[in-house]
Amino acid sequence: MLCDRCAFNGDCEHFQPRGQCALEKKIFDSIVSRLIEEFGLDMLADKILVERIAMYIIRIARAEAYEAAVGVGEKSPIWGNYISRLDNMLRAFLNDLAATRLQRKKLEKEEAFLVSVDEVINKFLKSEAWQKKQKRRAMAKIEMKGTGAQRLLTGWKREYNRLMRAIREGKSFG
Repeated sequence: MLCDRCAFNGDCEHFQPRGQCALEKKIFDSIVSRLIEEFGLDMLADKILVERIAMYIIRIARAEAYEAAVGVGEKSPIWGNYISRLDNMLRAFLNDLAATRLQRKKLEKEEAFLVSVDEVINKFLKSEAWQKKQKRRAMAKIEMKGTGAQRLLTGWKREYNRLMRAIREGKSFG
């Protein structure tokens, strides 16, 4: 982005021989930021690719400005061929950028389907605890369905087991 190579070719008010072209730098930064925003890029490789794209756009602008300033001449086919090659390279870079964007979106979708092992284990444990709780409730209902004497006996056994456990653990009750 040297002023000597600028598309304005020295006719700029900011012209400084061997200096950095402020207009091209501004255009370069604008193109890079817009492409990064448009494609949602954050990786270094993508940023390098975007900067290459911006440089090719600037080169095409330079070549076309030079061709327009010089006019049609015997070197016009050479310039046309040069601009065509720049266009093809730009198209290839844009295709690469689109491919990386597509791959990123595909990876994001795949990551959405990945399941945390912790989540699976926790759900399994909760399900297992819920099943045990349901089983205990069912057993309690079955025990309660018997005759009055049977219910009294099973209730007393349950209470007796709790009391004995409390006595063994040294807990006081009363």
